[in-house]
Amino acid sequence: MTKEELSKLIKGGNPVNEMDLSGTDCSGVDLAGGIFNDSKLDGVNFSGANLKETRFIECDMTSIDFRGADLTEVSFINCDLSKGNFSGSDVSEVNFLKCTLSAADFSHCDLSEANLVEPKLRQANLCGANLNATNLVSADLSHASFVNASLERTNLIESTLEGVDLKGAHIEQCVFQKLVLNGHDFSEMNLSKTQFREAEMRNCDFSRANLVQTSFMEANLENSKFEQAEANFAIFYGSKLNNATFTNALLEQASMNQSNLTDANLSGARLVQAQLGDAKCARSNFVGSDLTYADLSHADLSDADLSNTGLYRANLHQIIDSNTIWTGSSKNLALGADARRLKAEQWQPSPRTGDN
Repeated sequence: MTKEELSKLIKGGNPVNEMDLSGTDCSGVDLAGGIFNDSKLDGVNFSGANLKETRFIECDMTSIDFRGADLTEVSFINCDLSKGNFSGSDVSEVNFLKCTLSAADFSHCDLSEANLVEPKLRQANLCGANLNATNLVSADLSHASFVNASLERTNLIESTLEGVDLKGAHIEQCVFQKLVLNGHDFSEMNLSKTQFREAEMRNCDFSRANLVQTSFMEANLENSKFEQAEANFAIFYGSKLNNATFTNALLEQASMNQSNLTDANLSGARLVQAQLGDAKCARSNFVGSDLTYADLSHADLSDADLSNTGLYRANLHQIIDSNTIWTGSSKNLALGADARRLKAEQWQPSPRTGDN
């Protein structure tokens, strides 16, 4: 079938069912609004074609060529698009549902506001792609490349990013929910306002990164580096920060309540007005840090080193300070246990008596 015949078929309102079009040249053709069901489209050349609002359902589309094609609002359902070439295409608002896109080329594509649900994107090339406001749910992005890609307000939910390359990527106000990103290098990157909620991010490097208002709520950040990071207003609530390094980091008004900072190094960090209530800080190093107005109420500071720390008006209510080192600190300017608060915390309601 020629591309002219195919266009005539689709414009006549007819679906393409169980048809073998392997290797067909459909470049530049107008197939907008078409429906392809269970068809073989491997190796088809759709470069420069108009495929707007087309639907592809359970089609074999391996090694397909979509370069420069208009794929706006197209839907791909259970299709195999391995090694497909989307380079330079408009893929905005496209829907990929349970599609295989391994080793596909999306370099410099506009994927903004696209929805990819359970896609297999192993080793996919997304270099320079626009992924703003894109949704990636349960995606396998192992060893995919996002070099110089734009990820602003992008949502990556419960996805695998093992070996992913994010060098030079613009990441801002993204939501990364329950991701696995262990050992990744984020040094010097701008991750402002991004959310890494419940993420596995052990052994990551955030040195000198912009983490202003970034959220790591309930994330696992064990052994990660935050040296000289700008993390003012960042949220580490309930996160695991065992053995993490925050040397000379800016953590003003950061939330570290209920976090685990056991054996962490926060020497020289600026923690003015930081929240460390109920934090586990056993054996942590705070040498030379500034904890002015910080809240450490109920924190466990056992065997921690707070030598030469600034503690002006810091809240030390009910801290655990067994073997804590305070040499050279301004502990005398801090706030101790609050009797009224302690009374309120210890209050118990009177036992209810049975009605007679």
